[in-house]
Amino acid sequence: MGENRCKANPAQKDVPNTDLFDETRAEKWIYEGCDNHGKVVLISIANGGHTWPGGRQFSSEKNIGRTSSDFDATEEIWRFFKGL
Repeated sequence: MGENRCKANPAQKDVPNTDLFDETRAEKWIYEGCDNHGKVVLISIANGGHTWPGGRQFSSEKNIGRTSSDFDATEEIWRFFKGL
């Protein structure tokens, strides 16, 4: 991860597909060994839209895409910053 000068090979972790009906799938990559002992966490959502994971579907899928219910973005962000 260029700007953060992390190691090139991230650890990949599957995010459990807890909602089979939302038709999304999430994967998580964790880059460690960054400058200042930092890390970068990237979560990619296949078939997700411009929505907040774990939130409500606030508009039609036609307009904004699907909302992933496989994890809660708010909890994930809190977990990341709490660990710093």
